[in-house]
Amino acid sequence: MAWLFSLSAECGTQTQAELFLAYFQKLSWTLPDGKTITTVPEVMEDNDGNWWCMVVPQGLSENSVKSDEDTPQMREIGNLLYASLRNAPDFRYALLGIEVDLFRTLSELLEDTTIVEQPSNFAGLVLAESIWDLINRPEAFQIFKPGYAWIPYPD
Repeated sequence: MAWLFSLSAECGTQTQAELFLAYFQKLSWTLPDGKTITTVPEVMEDNDGNWWCMVVPQGLSENSVKSDEDTPQMREIGNLLYASLRNAPDFRYALLGIEVDLFRTLSELLEDTTIVEQPSNFAGLVLAESIWDLINRPEAFQIFKPGYAWIPYPD
């Protein structure tokens, strides 16, 4: 069975999600092994009426994770995606991982106590400072970029 590796960002409005999509449509990288990775973003609306952009890196095992052999490349691509996220248009929260599309609606995220109790389950979670404030600024978070905090993504 294959699993989808992607970056999902909750952007709030459809306009903001489309700006996020446009930014990620332009990105591609060539890895040290010569493999070219491009990004294929798409927007979607969740059950709360908020808009997301999901960014799928193309070129890694035909867009999906099939074995542990994919892990080093996933980590490398993950670092590239997080570096790009630092310059992306505004979003409210984002997470990179396997099967993370629409991982939590805003209402679910605000009610989820495991972010504070088990932050390691959310490694890579990036929150806009306004969302971080709403969950009482858990100590596991560090500054990601001005206006954003995160639980660092494992290297």
